[in-house]
Amino acid sequence: MLELRHEFPLADLLHVAQLPRSMFYYQAKVLLLPGRYDELKAKIQAVHAEHRGLYGYRRITATIRRDGRQVNHKTVQRLMNKMGMKSRVRVKKTGLIRASSVRQLLTLSTASSLHRKRTRSGLRT
Repeated sequence: MLELRHEFPLADLLHVAQLPRSMFYYQAKVLLLPGRYDELKAKIQAVHAEHRGLYGYRRITATIRRDGRQVNHKTVQRLMNKMGMKSRVRVKKTGLIRASSVRQLLTLSTASSLHRKRTRSGLRT
């Protein structure tokens, strides 16, 4: 409506949109005001980028609190959802063993078990 205001009279635009004049001016004023969480959003984006997207809302909240700013974790979570930021889940490295290594381990363990003899007190080498 702000763009059309320069082409058509404001009274006609408000009549077509069925909006009161006060609401138009209130919304125009609100659009010009800085957002309540603009500074926090910038901080969240900075921490998220610094840690390559691996930090979720809990760790981001803890980092911001360590910097001295009091912030609720629910606020950080809500802002991250609005900005479309999600933490990437790191794939945990498992001890992958190659097939050749498994064969070597099996041959070693079976060979060592063949050399042991069973006695009454237990295993004897």
